[in-house]
Amino acid sequence: MNITHNILVFLIAIATIVLTTGNSVIAQRKFIGSREFSAGLYGKSEGVPWNERVRRVETVRETLDNGTVVKTVTTISEIVPKEGSRQYEKTVENGKTTENESILIDYMLYTRKNRGLWTKEDLRNSSVGATGADAAGNYACAQHSVESAFLNGMTVSLFEKFMVVTGDKGLDFFESRHWVGPDGVFYLGEEVQGKLNPRVETSRTVSVYDYTPNIKIEAPIK
Repeated sequence: MNITHNILVFLIAIATIVLTTGNSVIAQRKFIGSREFSAGLYGKSEGVPWNERVRRVETVRETLDNGTVVKTVTTISEIVPKEGSRQYEKTVENGKTTENESILIDYMLYTRKNRGLWTKEDLRNSSVGATGADAAGNYACAQHSVESAFLNGMTVSLFEKFMVVTGDKGLDFFESRHWVGPDGVFYLGEEVQGKLNPRVETSRTVSVYDYTPNIKIEAPIK
């Protein structure tokens, strides 16, 4: 087994010891495999699955430099399955604010920037394709866990993931926490990314889910 992989396993083991000692609540955490973790997060919900429900999701992502927030992106997404979706994004960086809005109805995409004029695009005529790249040569180790928690007076399951990845300049880490209700629905999500040894956070993301909004998606222009 590669030495780098052994180091990652060691770091995960240290994290496990830290998380399971000195705190009676965290000590009740159950460590699980990746399959059980995915099934708990994305398994079938009771009734209508969370991703098929009318919902509003507000996400705030902060980029940090030496502990200081240098960029904040706030995204509000409104989704009405089988009808359409709307997204508003506000970015604050270096004292400058930009705003982007988009509405998707069937195959028609409407966009505007900084409250300017709306434009529309028929996605059936779009030539833009998806691209991606793999992480060949990098090693990753992940730890998954679940425990009972309370959120807004409701008992939920808290799913946590801690992952260490080899990067170009050392070790990177990724942490995620998702609060899932007894109905299998997402209610809150948090993610933190950064560097290890020493630990330095480079970004923080919080997403809040609301399944009771009154939303109607309409085209802004003809």
